[in-house]
Amino acid sequence: MTKTLVLAHGILGFDKIDFFGVEIANYFNGVKEAINPAYIRVITPKVKPTANVQTRAQELNEQMPDGNEDIFIIAHSMGGLDARLALHENKALRSRVKALVTLGTPHEGSKVADNVTLDNKLINKIYKNWLPAGFQGVLDLRTDAGEDFNNIVKEKYAEKIEFFTIAGVASEESENILLPFKAASYIGGFSNEPNDGVVTKESATARPSPWKNLEDWPVDHAGLIGWFKPTASPQQFKDHIDRYIKLISEITNVDAVDVRKPQAA
Repeated sequence: MTKTLVLAHGILGFDKIDFFGVEIANYFNGVKEAINPAYIRVITPKVKPTANVQTRAQELNEQMPDGNEDIFIIAHSMGGLDARLALHENKALRSRVKALVTLGTPHEGSKVADNVTLDNKLINKIYKNWLPAGFQGVLDLRTDAGEDFNNIVKEKYAEKIEFFTIAGVASEESENILLPFKAASYIGGFSNEPNDGVVTKESATARPSPWKNLEDWPVDHAGLIGWFKPTASPQQFKDHIDRYIKLISEITNVDAVDVRKPQAA
């Protein structure tokens, strides 16, 4: 039976970009194209890019595939929170999902979000009351919001689902870290600890059982989904695809040779 892989995007994300009906880019750069559809069907839901987690989780739920096939979710950044809440609220979905992997998800929130919003209870109450839900996403990435979220969503139902976290850890000296993420780590005040530029390793991986931490990926927040500097080498993109093929093979129990789409002769 073909298995279904769901790739869930983060805040400000998208599923794909079309130009006159031709797909020219997708959020998980090159991943779908590298997977053999004979073994694994890939879907890329699109949720409101700046909405709050509640709205995004509901939209994610609505786009989950019908049928009885096994579902595996890989979610980047805020997409991991969307997926966690979707599973929390949807018992039928929980019965079909076999694994959730979060990449650079701020499970404990991000201090970058804290510092680009005003840390004031009254102002945050105004935000919540007056900002449309479609623009509240960044508020749900704050560390106080992360604490509230984790008090509600605890994965107590996880007997048949595997949960994994992966952190991006980009060295401060790395030539590959994008300048905006290097700047963001200073805004968040965590440039001296392992991070991907937006999310610290601690926030991305500090989850209790049943969560398991997989090996860090040596990339920044964008590198987790295959976006690098224009000067990046072909080897960096190859490494990106190889990491996904290995990960997908591990969570689906499909041999890596079968996961990867055969190359044209």
